[in-house]
Amino acid sequence: MEVSVSVSFFQDELASTIEHAVKAAVDTVLCQITKVVGGKFTEFQMEMAGKEKENESLKLRLEISESELKAVRECMNAADADIKQPLRNMNPDCNEQDFQRNENQGLLQVKLHLG
Repeated sequence: MEVSVSVSFFQDELASTIEHAVKAAVDTVLCQITKVVGGKFTEFQMEMAGKEKENESLKLRLEISESELKAVRECMNAADADIKQPLRNMNPDCNEQDFQRNENQGLLQVKLHLG
């Protein structure tokens, strides 16, 4: 009987040792996975913050460009009106269609001359 008690005790000790070893291995693997995932998550957060900052910068540049474009268009419209007004004053009998036709012919002549 002593042999069977010794074998049983040995099996219990071996099972306990294996259980502790497996638990330690699982804890180690989980710890390493947590470190890797945590590092990747931090990397991702930093990258996203950089992208958000870049997007804000691009939005600001777009708003500035749109504002500048609007100002240029307003200046062009004002200049166009300033140019057309004396031409209309020169020929008050000229209606809008005649004026557009004359303007288009003038642009065509300028293009032909420059071309």
